[in-house]
Amino acid sequence: MFSYNMFSYNMFIQFPSAVRDLNGNEIDVKALAQKYQLIVITLKATWCPVCPELMKILNVWGVRDDVDVYVDRFSQAHRSVNPKSKKVCSRSIGLRQYNDGLNQLSIPAPISQFYRLLLRHDAYFICICPGPESELATIQRSIPFTTHPFVCDADLSLASKMQLKLSSGEIWPSILYINPDLFIRSIGIGRGPSNYGDAALFKHLSRQRWNMEGKGVDTVRKARQELDWLNMRVEKWERKRAGVGADLDTGNHKDDHATRDIDSNNDQLTLSDNDQLTLSTLVSSSTTTSSFNTLPPEILSQIFSSVSSVSDLIRHSRVSCMWYLGVHNALASRLRGGIARVTLLLPQCDGYAVQNPGDVEDVTLERLEDGPDCGFRVLEQRVAELVEVVKVVGKWVEV
Repeated sequence: MFSYNMFSYNMFIQFPSAVRDLNGNEIDVKALAQKYQLIVITLKATWCPVCPELMKILNVWGVRDDVDVYVDRFSQAHRSVNPKSKKVCSRSIGLRQYNDGLNQLSIPAPISQFYRLLLRHDAYFICICPGPESELATIQRSIPFTTHPFVCDADLSLASKMQLKLSSGEIWPSILYINPDLFIRSIGIGRGPSNYGDAALFKHLSRQRWNMEGKGVDTVRKARQELDWLNMRVEKWERKRAGVGADLDTGNHKDDHATRDIDSNNDQLTLSDNDQLTLSTLVSSSTTTSSFNTLPPEILSQIFSSVSSVSDLIRHSRVSCMWYLGVHNALASRLRGGIARVTLLLPQCDGYAVQNPGDVEDVTLERLEDGPDCGFRVLEQRVAELVEVVKVVGKWVEV
């Protein structure tokens, strides 16, 4: 009936920050877009027999654990998923062969487990239809698709804002991605018998996850390299300290953000206002560097670990050799922690995370799919945090 990408969709449209569902509850769209890959599914009208089929397919793929078979109402084609593959486990494992018959397809376990991860942890859905509300509520219950909100766009104000108004009582059936800034991106426009848009949706969700997993693999590799450089650098300075003394000459390091002056009379460290704010629990104006130098590097590293800014840590490594060692230990610990947090969410083979970003597209790899912290946005945040640490530490070790 309709084909995908029938017209060029304006990607500079923003979705409203809040809408109300059929029960009158306000949906915080902004928060959902920041927590998930937020997907909006529009239904042409309540009388359309085609549109609900997409949600039925999503139920089988993993939105619901109690639906294992989908029968296309138009072609009578069957899709089935092994119920065992939809059970929650620490990592998705196992492989079941295709079993193709006439109009029948038995989905391999790794694919269904991977799609379950995408649907249950990466994505969140909002369904929009013109109404009326009573008919839309009946559709939601009959699919059933009750774990995700339905929104009645009775006056087509949402459809008009999204430039998806088809007629006076119809919306263009579509699948849209709402990014964290609420800008709309089209995944698929149009829907027809046996062409429901699920392939385009899974292509989008899979590609987003694979790209982030690949970035995570590459970032972990770079983080390990920086960790090796850190260890080499501190070994060099430890050898220098053994021959030169306690004071550390770090060369002509210039800092545009903070100033450090050691008063010759009382050996007192003076920090800029920014440094005093970030290190207020660490040093005060009456603290001397010599008193901190009496602390073991392990204690200093524990103190420095409370400093949130990596840049601040590096700036204060110039104070003395003991501070340098403490900062090194804190940075090394931060790198190791970031590596562990990212690696936990990367695809693995035989218990080891993949080393090549190009390998992440293998759906038979083991992936964490249990608990609230295995979704796309969690991985994205952890990778971003590690990227920042690697970036700052990398500049330091190059000096």
